[in-house]
Amino acid sequence: VVGSNIYNVLLILGLGAIITPLLVRQRIVRADVPLMIGASLLFWFLAADGANIVGADVIVAVVVAPTSPR
Repeated sequence: VVGSNIYNVLLILGLGAIITPLLVRQRIVRADVPLMIGASLLFWFLAADGANIVGADVIVAVVVAPTSPR
């Protein structure tokens, strides 16, 4: 499921970038990208031992939610 979602997002972004270049603000690259990498690593760490993923989902959502666009 996760791999499918990643593939779909990258496919849509790739097709959009072929049609017209996508502009990204420097703030996003400096702040949001490291935060998303950290949240992904946190999720991976919590899911790696085969524990209940629901708890990891909540933690990742709490970390990522404040960075969502307004």
